[in-house]
Amino acid sequence: MSDIRDSPARFASDLQSLREQAGRPTIVRLAESAGISKSVVGDALGGNRLPTAKTVERLVTALGADPAPWLERRSELVAPPRVELPPAIIEQTEDCPSPVASGTQDASAEARLPTSEAPTPLPPPITKRRLVSTAAAAALVSAAVTSGVWFGIGQLQTADDPFAGISDGLDPMQTVCRDDAVVAASEMRERETQVQLMYSTSCKAVWGRVTRYDGEAAGNELTMSVYPAVDRDSERRQSVSAYDVQSVYTPLGISPATSARWCGLAIMTADGQTIDLGPELCI
Repeated sequence: MSDIRDSPARFASDLQSLREQAGRPTIVRLAESAGISKSVVGDALGGNRLPTAKTVERLVTALGADPAPWLERRSELVAPPRVELPPAIIEQTEDCPSPVASGTQDASAEARLPTSEAPTPLPPPITKRRLVSTAAAAALVSAAVTSGVWFGIGQLQTADDPFAGISDGLDPMQTVCRDDAVVAASEMRERETQVQLMYSTSCKAVWGRVTRYDGEAAGNELTMSVYPAVDRDSERRQSVSAYDVQSVYTPLGISPATSARWCGLAIMTADGQTIDLGPELCI
């Protein structure tokens, strides 16, 4: 078993390998055999999101493989990660004395206590909030000690805003924008290509992606551009081109106004021809 952590991207890559082993059927043929749409097949092979169990079962079956291990693997990917409490918190929970039931008292304990002294109050019960606070404090202390970095409360309160530096032209995969990215629009185009527009709500950012599934990446070029819908030649237009690749994505285009529409357009080369993968896709 490989030590590499599984992920939706790796799952999609293995689906593509299974497709190669099956003779690389076209997206159209796969969609017809599996009884699902071309865009769903493209999404499953593209790795932008984990396909549903139904899609996995139909797609793997159409590729001539047993869907059972694939479904099990998918279940493990969607299962929430196990959360283990730090040993110190577990010990604190176990050592916490249990409250005495109302109306009862340990006779031997009563005999040992002076009559003039009030009984020692029980410590407050450990709540989820206390557990989270304790864990956060422990992590903060650990980080300060292991890194050798000391800082004051003022510095802690003025920590950098992760969205402060987000601007046009940044690589979305190098920013926090990728964490909440969704596929805002996706369409299959000619010659087995998929054009997509991604959107991050937290960053209010758009970027485009084009992927080819024709197996002709070698020696050919892919180009993807995104731009404000009102001006295709805007200074804020973001474009990327690359040779010998299956997929490319553009830098970020920031769209602070939710009403502002953005569009994308892809171009590819194949058989010595430049092919416009239009019409433009807009959100």
